[in-house]
Amino acid sequence: MGFMGGIIGGVLAGVIGAVIWAFIAYYANVEIGWIAWIIGGLGGVGVAIGCRGETGTETGALAAIIALVSICGGKFAAIHMDAQAVSTTMAASVRLSDEDAKLYMAGQLVTEYEGAGKTLTWPKDMTADAAETPADYPKDLWKDVETRWAAMGGADQASYRARIEARMKADLREMVHGMANADYKSTFGFLDVVFFLLALVTAFKVGGGMAGGD
Repeated sequence: MGFMGGIIGGVLAGVIGAVIWAFIAYYANVEIGWIAWIIGGLGGVGVAIGCRGETGTETGALAAIIALVSICGGKFAAIHMDAQAVSTTMAASVRLSDEDAKLYMAGQLVTEYEGAGKTLTWPKDMTADAAETPADYPKDLWKDVETRWAAMGGADQASYRARIEARMKADLREMVHGMANADYKSTFGFLDVVFFLLALVTAFKVGGGMAGGD
């Protein structure tokens, strides 16, 4: 199969390597640098097997690239597995009371009123961004909230709370995963670089059929 076989074999090996890295990093809650070295060798073996002996500099470079992507991908997956666990735990605690739902509705009505050009008379030194209790909102607006809430009835009120909770949980997950993305680069330390380089060299040699030359 030649070079194409090397791609297939390398990608399969790379996926296995990424999964190994991700699961060990997540479940053991630790990153073990020498596993990256093993993944480099695994990627090289996958390319070499797929090429069926037709190895060389090109297949060695292919193996090195696959190894790099596998390690970085596994590291990325581990971070997001952790982020998913954290966001799920946090989301499970999101429970809105009727008061919370009415406060959310009040925020929506502020936007609605302003869009319609209605004048809002806020309590002294209070703004929409700072409002946290019913007393913080304009009296006429809060009266409107109470009227609309009462008109909804029990079933519609429960549905409204559920929609808000779902939206808040989605925003929470997006925030946690966004923080994980932002912190991704900071997870690379000096030892990571050392073992990554060893992994790339190993992948290049094994994938290029040069492992037995030293």
